[in-house]
Amino acid sequence: MSNINRIRRKIEKEYKKRKENIYSHRFYQDLFSGYAYSFGVKASDKKEFFKIVSNDKKLEKIFCNVNHYNFSYELQQTIDRVLYSLARYGKAYLYVKPEYIEIENESGKTNKELHSLLIREVKGILKKKSFYYKTYSDKISKFDIGEGALIIFNLKELGYRKYYFTRLVKKIGKWDATSVSFELLGKEPLYDFNIHLKKSQKRFLRNVSNIGWRFGTDGLSDSYILYKEIKMRLFKMKFLRYVLEKINHSLVDNFINDDSFKIETTIKKIDYKNLWENYQEGKLTISDLNKILW
Repeated sequence: MSNINRIRRKIEKEYKKRKENIYSHRFYQDLFSGYAYSFGVKASDKKEFFKIVSNDKKLEKIFCNVNHYNFSYELQQTIDRVLYSLARYGKAYLYVKPEYIEIENESGKTNKELHSLLIREVKGILKKKSFYYKTYSDKISKFDIGEGALIIFNLKELGYRKYYFTRLVKKIGKWDATSVSFELLGKEPLYDFNIHLKKSQKRFLRNVSNIGWRFGTDGLSDSYILYKEIKMRLFKMKFLRYVLEKINHSLVDNFINDDSFKIETTIKKIDYKNLWENYQEGKLTISDLNKILW
């Protein structure tokens, strides 16, 4: 019992709820979800954002057998959850559970054949070969990871410290102009709030400059907004590529005997660095950039 209580405390500590501020929801939503929309995929194509590439066309059925709605849509939702956990907790886990069926050949012998692969996010802690998690009824349960494959995503592998993004959100919360406006006006009735607003915006943008995020467009030029959009897309592409590569490697290493297999996106290929250089050199207009990006 004491061991279970220790595990419970570890899980609760790992997934401790952080204090929210005015930026929290938008920050995680903009940077770690909805990638089909982010990369300008048409609404009619969003259900096909991910596709399976393989010389063996039968492999598509393995994923369709377990998805009740749509493989691409289901994977989008799963990856959104992984990206969110990665940003909030510094780690994320995917568990791939295979299902086999027995097929009888012409000689009467039965062979096991891969029927489906269930890919889902799990939250908890890993101890040796067991993964412990909290159930909906708040009980501690576990499963043997040897029955499938556990994919571990670590923020440090992308060059960020475990709590980089949670601390960043907390930090930019300090530059919320509205949170101190009434206090300032109370102390200094003649204080120019516009000056305070501009200072807060500069500090905010400086803190998120490396990830391209913004909160609104007031006071920003069209070219700066597009520059930030390109920065944010490069940031998101880095995360998406990281997650997909780990998923593909795990599937091929553990379940799929086909080196040609991979899950890839239908994102149109854009050289963002070259795109911005062409704009700076006057080869492209703001209108041209908008058409290419959207």
